[in-house]
Amino acid sequence: MLAKSAMPAIFPIENLEIHVTHSCNLACESCSHYSNHGHKGMLALSEAERWMEQWNQRVCPSQFSLVGGEPSLHPQLGDFIRLASRMWKHSELRIVTNGFFLHRHPDLPQILKETAACLYLSIHQDSLQYRERIRPIQELVKSWEQEYGIKTKYYQSYSH
Repeated sequence: MLAKSAMPAIFPIENLEIHVTHSCNLACESCSHYSNHGHKGMLALSEAERWMEQWNQRVCPSQFSLVGGEPSLHPQLGDFIRLASRMWKHSELRIVTNGFFLHRHPDLPQILKETAACLYLSIHQDSLQYRERIRPIQELVKSWEQEYGIKTKYYQSYSH
């Protein structure tokens, strides 16, 4: 009699994240992702899918986060969100972004709505100059909240 191959156990974990891109438009001195070191490169969607397929039957994260660098620099951000939503059905899906390139993704609010993903807008400093730069981003995000009912959170990354 042949032994049945054991199905790997699915372990619950708190958070799992993937760098959609290593590039970032900012160079914050205290970057926890080392984007201030000038890293470049974007993850291919097919490679991300291969990685996720290898892990989504082994771990179950409470949260799955698309991060970077700056994920909105990736032209296929929407496809990554859909892929992550499909692969991590039982996880809260988060997109962590500084927001400066959200305007490049006109289909993003609809994708966020469809996938119930949460947009985390990372705030990098509290200076008046920075607040003026992000005001249009906050207005865009607010319009998406009102029109599409998407979930957003503001993360004061400079205070951590």
